[in-house]
Amino acid sequence: FDASVCGLAFFGGPNFSGGDHLVVGLGDGRLASIQMGRQSPQMVVRCAATGASVRALAVRPGANDASAFAAGADDGGLRVATLSSSNAEAAAHTDYCRGLAWLGPNALATGGWDGVVRAWTVE
Repeated sequence: FDASVCGLAFFGGPNFSGGDHLVVGLGDGRLASIQMGRQSPQMVVRCAATGASVRALAVRPGANDASAFAAGADDGGLRVATLSSSNAEAAAHTDYCRGLAWLGPNALATGGWDGVVRAWTVE
């Protein structure tokens, strides 16, 4: 990559079956998807504001096609996206969004350097 790697999240079935991907968060705000068994990464979606690094990634539980994953950035932003587009954005924190955890298929928690933990409903 031409930027630092700041976060990783895996989705797919056991034993790297056909649709398995590794989502990579980059220091310049881009996300890349690496399909297991291929050598070239696919740049997916700009997930952070210009100059903001992706700092945390999480894939929705049970998602075998990246139906949703979340990315937190050092601009405090939260993005919920798919491999092809950024679907929703929120100003989650006043400083780095450093932690993400899916609490279920439609619930997400974020934690930031601002000392706040927030819960979100994701449609």
